[in-house]
Amino acid sequence: MMKAKKPVKLIDLVDEIEMQMNDTFTYINSATGDVFTLSREEIGAAEDEMPFENFPEWQRENIEIANQILEDEDGIFVDLH
Repeated sequence: MMKAKKPVKLIDLVDEIEMQMNDTFTYINSATGDVFTLSREEIGAAEDEMPFENFPEWQRENIEIANQILEDEDGIFVDLH
């Protein structure tokens, strides 16, 4: 059963797109409306299942989000690319 999707705030989306750089990827969590921008390094760390201890604390949350995106079988996360 598919859950109802929450609308994304346009200002959040615009802010994230404006911040995008060449090696970043932006995703929307369609269940919460949250917008995430992750670096290629953070996605690679999740793909390679690298230990969190290898990264500074400020980056660990994004790696966890990258894990959730990679494991997303319900299509909750929408890739903006």
